[in-house]
Amino acid sequence: MRRNIEDICRAAAGARVETVLCTVGANLRDCPPFASLHRPDLTPEQRKNWDAIYQQAVAAESQGKYDEAVTPFLQAAQIDESHAELQFRLGRCYQLAGDPEKARDGYVRARDLDTLRFRADTRINQVIREVAGQRKLRGIHLADVAEALDANSPDRLPGEELFYEHVHLTFEGNYIVARTVLGQIEPIIVGRFGDRAQTRGVIPTQQQCAERLAYNDWSRQETLDTIVHSFLEKPPFTNQLYHKEQVARLSQQLRALTVALTPQTLQIIGRQYLAAIEKAPNDCRLRWDYGKLLAEDLKQYDAAAAQYRIVQQHLPHSYMGHDALASVLRAQNDFEGAVAEYKKELAVKPTSGAAYYHLGSCHRKLGRTDLAADCYRKAIRFSPDLVPAYVDLAESLRDRKQLQEAAQLCRQGLAVVPDSAWLHRNLAALLIEMGNREEAADEIRAAIKLDPNSPQIRKAAERILGPGAVP
Repeated sequence: MRRNIEDICRAAAGARVETVLCTVGANLRDCPPFASLHRPDLTPEQRKNWDAIYQQAVAAESQGKYDEAVTPFLQAAQIDESHAELQFRLGRCYQLAGDPEKARDGYVRARDLDTLRFRADTRINQVIREVAGQRKLRGIHLADVAEALDANSPDRLPGEELFYEHVHLTFEGNYIVARTVLGQIEPIIVGRFGDRAQTRGVIPTQQQCAERLAYNDWSRQETLDTIVHSFLEKPPFTNQLYHKEQVARLSQQLRALTVALTPQTLQIIGRQYLAAIEKAPNDCRLRWDYGKLLAEDLKQYDAAAAQYRIVQQHLPHSYMGHDALASVLRAQNDFEGAVAEYKKELAVKPTSGAAYYHLGSCHRKLGRTDLAADCYRKAIRFSPDLVPAYVDLAESLRDRKQLQEAAQLCRQGLAVVPDSAWLHRNLAALLIEMGNREEAADEIRAAIKLDPNSPQIRKAAERILGPGAVP
């Protein structure tokens, strides 16, 4: 890592470019380690003793006896202090017992001992600081982002105020990073251009930045929804300590934001985007977000399409504008228009399984079943876990009376996504048509177990297993 950073700095210096290196912040207080290991030379007897003492400490912690839990945690650490989870629990107990300095030590050690290194540890930031301090490398500046985030956190324990999970920053966290980096960039510009440098003016407040970026409750809801459903509900987050509590806490915040976004509020937010775009008409991100709001929440498809077409003009080499516009055209039942956009998207990103799937769906709507099937196969090739592609291709094969091929396709999908209730249900239906009731019963039971509340699956189960067979 040191060599890579030094090479970057030398290349920049050779081009007479100033370089700002940033240390990397991380969530210490509200991000337990992802995985822990014992020291390799721990004997079975030592491990047994460690476990007994550790469980004693965990029991005290779970009862809110944080002072009492510290002693057995320290005793376990005397046997093996390299266990990241132990260090995190110890830090948490110190924090809740009112000793932030010792709490920080425990949290830092937990991060550094985490065996899944998704956070920058002490050594990484040390290397960054050392490279930035080398006098032989000219034009190198340090923005100590990690220190700034620590300094702006309660008791220097960065947590959920600045981070959503392990490293992704909240708006408040990003503002601190931006101000810290600006503190290094501004002197460079003044030093390079002197009187020709544009006067910066007053640094905008966090609220002013939010207004300029049209950052609002809708933005917060979009981000939080991604964090909860695309990140935290999947490994490795599901293996963390206090995972259920974290998801419950953020889900409650998400529900509150969703409830607050009434139709009237969404209209107000739409006007906020228009005002921001008027001040910065070339800001693609503003137009992208506004298009998303128009399409998904306000259902103003023509207006959304207009925004996405402008995004395409600004970013002609990006596939995203084509994908977004195609989605809007599909919502308007303009499948020919959507086909054209998906083809443009695939010209830029030919490995997009999702684009092939949606292109196939459009062809199917237009009666082009052969083209649709070909697209579904390509979707599966590039995205083997794309369940809808298996489902739609199997239905297409079933329509052609190719039941064996359709069943084999469902099995192929289940080999990749074994917890797909929908594939189990469809396979069960195919097996019934093929006269294999026993195997069909096994498949529908698997579907019910995975999704017991699905009306479609319950109805299929009643047909296959008999009335009253599903509790």
